[in-house]
Amino acid sequence: MGSISTDYKRKRGINISLSTLSVMTMAVLSLIFLPKCRGSKPFPKFIGSPRDHMMPNVILYNEPTDALVVAGYSEDFAMRPDYYSDSLNTYYSIIYYMQGPNKDIAWMKATQGTNEQITDLAMSEDGMYIIACQRDNPLYFILDNTGLFVNSFTFTHYKLTYTTLSRNMKISSDAPIPMIYLQQRIQVSLTQFVTNIMRFPINIDVSTTPVSWISKLNYSSNQIYAMSLCMSSDMMTSLFSVIYDADLGIWFIQEINASTGIVVGTPFWLRMPSGYMTSNLQIKKLSDGKDFLAFVALNDGGDKFIVVHGEKDSSNAMIYSSSYSESLTETGTLSSFILDVRIISRNEIIILGCFGEYIKLITVDYLNMKLKYKETLPHQSITSPTGVIISDTYFFLSMSGQFLSYSDAETIVQISNFNSFIICTNDVALTTQTMSTGPDTEYPLLSMSGFTSSEQYIKIATPIMLTATPSFGIIQVREEILFKVCSTTNIRLGSYQVMNNYAGTYTLTMDDDSPLYPQFTFNPTTLILKALQYGRVGPQTVKLTKTYTSLPGSDSVSIKLLGIDNSCLKINPTFPLTPQVVSLNGVAQFTISSYLGESTSTVSVNKDNLSIGETWFTASGLNLIFTPTQFSEVGVHILYFYLSDTVLRSGIYSIEVTVKNSAPYIMPGGLAQSIFISYQERKIIDLTPILVDDESNAITVSLSQTGIAQLGGKILDINCADKSYVGNTYSFVLSMSDGQPLSSTYPFTVACTNFAPYFLDYTFPISFKMPIGSSTTIPLPDIVDDQLIENVHINLYAPNFITLQGRELVFAPINRQHVGQFTVRVSLSDEITSNTYELYTVEVTNKPPQIAITESTNMLKLIPINTISEIILPSIADPEKMPVTTTITFDGESTPPRWVEYNNGKLILSPLQKREIGDHYIMISYTDGIIDKPKNAYIRVKIYNSTKELNEIGQGANNSTNQSKPQIAKQQFKARLDIVEVTKDQKLKIKIYSPKGRDHLVKLFTAADLRLQISTRENEIVQLTLSEVYLESGNIEFKLTYSEPFSISCGIVADILELTLQNTLSFETEFYKVELTEGIIKQKEIPSQINDLQKGLSEAFVNGMSGLAYAAIPGGMVLNFFASFIMQLVWNLLNDLSFLTILSLVSMNVPGIVKLIQGTMLSFIYLDLLKTDQWVVPIIFGSSNEDEEDRGLNSYLEENGFASMSLIMNMQSTFVYLIGLLCVLILLGILKVLSLYFKIFERPNRQLNKLVFWNTLIRFFIQQFSPMLFSALINLYDMHQNESPGYIIGSILSPIIIIILGIGTVLLILLQYKQRNNQNSNDYIQNYGTLVQGLRSTSSVGAFWNVLIIIRWTFSVIILICLRDYPGLQVPLLLLLSVKAQFLLILGKPFDERSENIMNFINEVIVSVYVYVLFSLTDFTQQSITSLSEEIGWLLVLIVLFTVFMNLVKLQIMIYLKLKSRWFRNRPKVNFDKTKKYLSAENSGSVFAQALKINDDQNRKQEQLWPLQNLQNVQNVIQQYQDFQRENEANRVVPNAKEILSLKIINQQNPLKDQETIELAKPLSTRKKIRRLVIHQTVQSSRGAWEQYRE
Repeated sequence: MGSISTDYKRKRGINISLSTLSVMTMAVLSLIFLPKCRGSKPFPKFIGSPRDHMMPNVILYNEPTDALVVAGYSEDFAMRPDYYSDSLNTYYSIIYYMQGPNKDIAWMKATQGTNEQITDLAMSEDGMYIIACQRDNPLYFILDNTGLFVNSFTFTHYKLTYTTLSRNMKISSDAPIPMIYLQQRIQVSLTQFVTNIMRFPINIDVSTTPVSWISKLNYSSNQIYAMSLCMSSDMMTSLFSVIYDADLGIWFIQEINASTGIVVGTPFWLRMPSGYMTSNLQIKKLSDGKDFLAFVALNDGGDKFIVVHGEKDSSNAMIYSSSYSESLTETGTLSSFILDVRIISRNEIIILGCFGEYIKLITVDYLNMKLKYKETLPHQSITSPTGVIISDTYFFLSMSGQFLSYSDAETIVQISNFNSFIICTNDVALTTQTMSTGPDTEYPLLSMSGFTSSEQYIKIATPIMLTATPSFGIIQVREEILFKVCSTTNIRLGSYQVMNNYAGTYTLTMDDDSPLYPQFTFNPTTLILKALQYGRVGPQTVKLTKTYTSLPGSDSVSIKLLGIDNSCLKINPTFPLTPQVVSLNGVAQFTISSYLGESTSTVSVNKDNLSIGETWFTASGLNLIFTPTQFSEVGVHILYFYLSDTVLRSGIYSIEVTVKNSAPYIMPGGLAQSIFISYQERKIIDLTPILVDDESNAITVSLSQTGIAQLGGKILDINCADKSYVGNTYSFVLSMSDGQPLSSTYPFTVACTNFAPYFLDYTFPISFKMPIGSSTTIPLPDIVDDQLIENVHINLYAPNFITLQGRELVFAPINRQHVGQFTVRVSLSDEITSNTYELYTVEVTNKPPQIAITESTNMLKLIPINTISEIILPSIADPEKMPVTTTITFDGESTPPRWVEYNNGKLILSPLQKREIGDHYIMISYTDGIIDKPKNAYIRVKIYNSTKELNEIGQGANNSTNQSKPQIAKQQFKARLDIVEVTKDQKLKIKIYSPKGRDHLVKLFTAADLRLQISTRENEIVQLTLSEVYLESGNIEFKLTYSEPFSISCGIVADILELTLQNTLSFETEFYKVELTEGIIKQKEIPSQINDLQKGLSEAFVNGMSGLAYAAIPGGMVLNFFASFIMQLVWNLLNDLSFLTILSLVSMNVPGIVKLIQGTMLSFIYLDLLKTDQWVVPIIFGSSNEDEEDRGLNSYLEENGFASMSLIMNMQSTFVYLIGLLCVLILLGILKVLSLYFKIFERPNRQLNKLVFWNTLIRFFIQQFSPMLFSALINLYDMHQNESPGYIIGSILSPIIIIILGIGTVLLILLQYKQRNNQNSNDYIQNYGTLVQGLRSTSSVGAFWNVLIIIRWTFSVIILICLRDYPGLQVPLLLLLSVKAQFLLILGKPFDERSENIMNFINEVIVSVYVYVLFSLTDFTQQSITSLSEEIGWLLVLIVLFTVFMNLVKLQIMIYLKLKSRWFRNRPKVNFDKTKKYLSAENSGSVFAQALKINDDQNRKQEQLWPLQNLQNVQNVIQQYQDFQRENEANRVVPNAKEILSLKIINQQNPLKDQETIELAKPLSTRKKIRRLVIHQTVQSSRGAWEQYRE
């Protein structure tokens, strides 16, 4: 901030005449403003003198220390401690430091010179230092914030000129030493001035060190002024200087590098001529981190504002812009000043200004380009204003004056007769002033342009030296008001009064509220204290109290006075009046030995009337005599007296006298402070001779308590008769008094003692060692006691392995807790007391077990892979014969790998897989349970694959037989992570793959380690919680929380769940380190989610199918044995449903649970009942097979059992069936060879060939065609080269199986084509009857139906596997196959029975309907039915369940009919009519068929007839049947048709040739037709009969 004037001094104060209001008006105004405040507040604050003027020039505020500093000058030299009067007509610098919420004065300092005043102040940013600039006697001085002097200096050969309201000093925030920056106007000639800036450290030694740098303006002028100096917001980097050239009317702003003194960028110049102008410059760091500059200047003569603001651009250069406002009418002819500026924001600046009678806050509104004026304090007669803004709202103002206004509605009242520091604030919480409510005014801001020039600061090459100020001094300002006691003095207390405008009356008392001394009189109206002649000399404090008229209570201030006697008779100050002490009943005197200013030689001391009541105090000559005799005179007294001769007298002096009375006391050595007395002993002590009172007063005594000690008069009786006293110490206090309140006390203790038992000849403790497991006995020493030895109790304090048996100690350590050093203590106690002894220190030692090192115990074992090796573990023994526990770990794991077996002290190693090649460490940990930690022995096992690897290891490594730990190369392993499954019920299953330490990584895993998001839904975050951990398998299950679970995967393509590992997990042992590295990303398709209803249905269905699967194999065997036709019907049912179930493999996201149901049914249809994943897969692939890359081709195949790329894993039970079939074929080959040499094997060979060979192969080929083709084709997509035999076998078998399936299909086609005319022959049916079982051979479609089914399977597999990424093609192609099958069923009628044709047609129609529904989920219709996806899912479920239900109903009907037929056939007695009707209509063929049946163990589902070779054979059979009917007609009973007919047929002479069989199609329909054929005695050839049946 700065101010200038064209004339050097300008009158800045204007006296304003105000009319005086009446007393009544003042009372009314007080009542009006009474509610606004209550009582006294710290502001406004008057700092004045009672006898001369004071003037403030500058005010500062520091926010970190909450300090307010006001400085200027004072003309009252009586305030300085080096003066006793205000006799000089000059002035000196003065500075006040105020702090705290009320801004109380913390300290006040003055300079020791004259004609000095402070015109500029600056504080460091942290408030630690203050620098002040003086004018007239130009110099600088620095204080710290406690008022202590730091440094001072001035210039040489230069004359400083100053102006008021300047801000040209800064203290930086450099550490550890702050820097000082000064900007000054220097007179270089009579009429020419120039400015310079310099930098130097705050602690500079000006006698030896020049300034750091100095820069000078590169031109001089008659009227050039240094206005402001500011620093960047960090108080270190840059300086900003404002200079005004009044000759040219130009302002210019420069940025200067604070370290170098060189100008930065281009100075900003602005033309604005002015007669008298004040200004202010501020810097603030805004929220964007850049410094913002605001400069404001006010032309008082033209009432014109200049506003400049600057901002740093991207290159850190300051960019300036400027504006102005003119024709202001705020002051008229009165003076205006800018006092302070505060930056609020980039668009708002607050200015504190003085405008005539008012202090106003001006807001610079850059957004609206306006100046907004707001009045604050009430109007004043303002002289020498200076102010500081302390926040965005509040400020402090200092001014000089005698008058003060509390509100605009009242008279400006006179407070003091002299100009004083007046400090005000607009914070209504701190002031009793009422803020002005005058109207706000606004003025527009107009833009104006600046310009550039070459004038700027130039750094001087040679820095100057500063000049020391040796005579300069800082002194503390005197707080007291001086007055002369030798004459009457009027002291004006106006500036010390309570500062508020509330009506009240003043009273003056001494500080302790006692009346004023007689030498004082007080006028409550004029507030003048009159000190009469010959008053008190020295410091005195009075209290000025204001009692309010309309407010409760009062306020007061304390005023310090100092009476001086430098102009009359007085005591020589070199002989002080020291405080005196006199004893009661004693006599003392104090002599005034020296005095000054006497008129005659006869000087005497006189007692003053103030001490007239102190009769024990008298004066005689020059002596003060003290003779106290009463107890009431004991204490501290201030006694008053004065000197006089025959002409003159002195002021009143005072002396402090203390009358003391010593209390009674015990004579030294008279009574011991610690008294010991034995049990049953008594002591009597007379206190009379040992009680002393120095004043010979009568003494009374008392005891603090009674008990072991009693006081009778002055007799002390101590008696230890009670056993309870023994061993205790009792404290007593003996109080002595001589009748005064003062008394003395004598503390003492009494202890009753007893002799405790002890060991005779005690020489303990004794230390010894003993090994664990041993035993030692030591007897105790002899015991002595003053009581009976039998009553002495011995207590042992020792660990539990040490026991006391009689008078002996037994040591027997046996476990780990007994090892170490122990102290044995024994306590001896009698009836009253005891002694405890530390007898022994025993150290129990233990040696660790020792391992036996032999030739065979090599620490390095080299083992080739695919071999079995044996390691004999070394023997371990313990020196103390303690049991040894041995633990063996393998590579840091307690569980051995599967290739290591431990058996009777041996390790059997059988490495088989490549992953086991490398270093392995076997650690043998052994302990006897006593050592701190187990000892370890190590065996390094090196598994190698070839001789080359063995040679690289080195021959010498195998010879190590020492027990030391082998050099362990810690192995590093990388763990892997994969998603196993994302379920339909909001669960996620992941798996960790690691060769080692997997269970540890699984334990470390938390939900926070994963981040889940749905990548197909704008990376929507999925919350998860850990639900299950499976350590053995490495699986971890999480519960997922979707935001909208039932909207997931609603389209044809499923949503993708993306998993990211956020943290690195690691586990480390001394052998290996395994790490699961962060950043792993895995993706998995999310199936559509199901609700609780769907979940319940699916679980019920799966559980039901699981139960059925477990019962299928044993149940099937039982049914095959007792009712093979039922199993045949079941398999037919499953085959009928197979094409519906494989639709679950379509690569479409189908909502609901339909795919779950289809997948479960598909597994059952494929006879996947053996749970091969639990026993076959571990055998072939190994129990540790963990390949996360082995997954299905897509999620749809995985959901339906094809979760692997491996042939064997996908075939599962089919692979077992295939192996079993190969074993049977090998057995048949062996039997065939044996039958050639041994006749005993001919019949088994013949029977098994009939039962097993071609029909069994064809049945297996048809039944397992699709799973084998699915599995083999999937395996071709990944010919896995994993070391596991399972993958290798699968990769080999896959192409072979596809070739065999293709060749087999071609062979079946050729077979059917070649045998198309012989499909009814016995040979064909016996060998290949499976191909035409239940089919109509006369139909071309029926003859090739099974082959067509195989071809359809082939196309279906190709569509589902090869076109898996194109569901839009899969659906129409599958529909085309279904429609084609429907055409073949309609036109070809391939099945023998009409019901089978109808049922198969219905199933195919349902397949087509299902596919049609799938069309609604494709891209063609997706947008239109998205909202119905859940309903479509339920529709598909209903279609599948309806189909299953319909086929089950059909199965039940067929089973019922079959059972009914069997029941009629086997009934023992039948009504002949009914039997005849039954035989003719229903059962004749059945009986015939039963009679001709050949039991086929391989296929119990089929029933066969013995062939009819010719018509004669048929007629013979019919004739025998007719004879059977006639013979039994009389009885009308058929005893057992089956047995009779069988016997008759068997008794024939070879009626059938070679017992060849022909296979009936479906049992029911076929038997009916053959019955009719036989009953009507068809006379035709066997072929003709068969053809007639077919027709």
